[in-house]
Amino acid sequence: MATDHIKDVTDIADEACLRTIGHVFDCDSSKIENLRLLTDGMTNTSFLFDIDDSTYVFRNPGLGTEELIDRSQEKHIYELISPLDICDELIFFDGNTGVKISRYYPGSRVTDPKSDADVAEAMVLLKKIHDAGLKPNHRFDIAERIDFYEGLALAQGEHRFADYHQTRAKVNRLLKIREQLGIDEVLCHIDYVNTNVLHLPSGEIRVIDWEYSGAADPLIDIAMYGIYTYYSQEEIDASLRHYCQGEPTRQQTARVYMYVGLGGFLWSLWTEYKQGLGDDFGEYSADMYRYMNDYYHILDNGGYLDDLERGN
Repeated sequence: MATDHIKDVTDIADEACLRTIGHVFDCDSSKIENLRLLTDGMTNTSFLFDIDDSTYVFRNPGLGTEELIDRSQEKHIYELISPLDICDELIFFDGNTGVKISRYYPGSRVTDPKSDADVAEAMVLLKKIHDAGLKPNHRFDIAERIDFYEGLALAQGEHRFADYHQTRAKVNRLLKIREQLGIDEVLCHIDYVNTNVLHLPSGEIRVIDWEYSGAADPLIDIAMYGIYTYYSQEEIDASLRHYCQGEPTRQQTARVYMYVGLGGFLWSLWTEYKQGLGDDFGEYSADMYRYMNDYYHILDNGGYLDDLERGN
């Protein structure tokens, strides 16, 4: 994983972190208790701490994320979604550095991607977010992000996939189709992975980590959920049915498959860049890259590409 080098909370909870906590809570370091690691996530590292019997999460942006994420945009998203009351409760957010302190929810659990009931709840909530029709001040433009990550990855050295140029040609065809569809864009999470969907003991569901979010085709979130959890085609189809509360149209299915491919290619490039900085993600890049080629094959053989190019 990204932070295998972190063995102890003191590796990330340094003096600067403690000073920030002290400033936010107007207390000295003696009041900050029970520091412990929370996650070794792929983008950030986080730890828990207690003050006056309450527990909070301190998020430290990970290696190289200043190149990948505009934290002022993330801050805007949290302000935009606040009326929906579906995200983590912010205590502090630095729009320059991305340092974030939020309330911790004891007894909460992440969505089980193999539980049909959990996935159904996650998809219903996702549809609610999309149906709110929120319009952020920036887009998540997957074509622009692919170009951007490609530049960062190739700056680290030659891409390791022998068929990269052939695959890039397939990506370009999908991007051209996507542009022609003219789908109305709304706020999308983009990082809608099962570990970012929390089930609280009260029965509430909270969605955390909105750092990649922006305006996009809403069906991209279903595709991202699927590839993050290594779903099969059948499991992706089931997620889409939960989202639609019934059978999707052929175009909806095709759009999800298209974003599975494009999303896999995007995160493969993201991983290549991060690994060039010293992070270790094992075969994650190859797994994501495979999604692109596999789902292009599904789109092509199933006649979906021809349908999309005809505007169907």
